[in-house]
Amino acid sequence: MWPSPVVALNRTVPLAMVAGPRAALVEIELLEGEPGLAGYQYLAAVKADLLRRCGRTEQAREAYRRALVGTANEAERAFLSERLTGLDTEPAEG
Repeated sequence: MWPSPVVALNRTVPLAMVAGPRAALVEIELLEGEPGLAGYQYLAAVKADLLRRCGRTEQAREAYRRALVGTANEAERAFLSERLTGLDTEPAEG
């Protein structure tokens, strides 16, 4: 595996499963400064999910909107839209 910003982003998903969403958010915030990930919709989508899981609804809403702007894939748009709509009904995971 070649080290890259995308590989580092992919690593945050299992990190969130093992150490929790807050730990993964720390990594995401570091990755946001990577030029190779500027405007990368999957960075915004992962961040949105982690924020949602932490109960940070307003920030999650903003990140989901950024992810939606960045994708033209209809299945991804439907998924992200559903998550955005459901923000007010889901309990925080912590």
